[in-house]
Amino acid sequence: HKPNEINVYTDGAYDFQSGEGGWGAVIIANDHVSEIGGHELSTTSNRMELRAALEALRKLKHADRPIRVWSDSLYVINTITKWASKWERRGWIK
Repeated sequence: HKPNEINVYTDGAYDFQSGEGGWGAVIIANDHVSEIGGHELSTTSNRMELRAALEALRKLKHADRPIRVWSDSLYVINTITKWASKWERRGWIK
């Protein structure tokens, strides 16, 4: 990790039987560590994975340095690195 960047570790969880899910993120900036999280009663695994990253980025929207997001979800990684810019150019349609 570089000292001039903010590191965000995200994860989502989903229970197939109940349909409930949860999300969480750990945000590390210098020596300060904060945690955020939440849950939904009716959701999907991908929604919870994305929600963790989204809520962390919302919390950091006024950050004054680079943010590095760490995720075990290929869906989140592809959304951030490949798909989101194309979706935005198309007005978030399709």
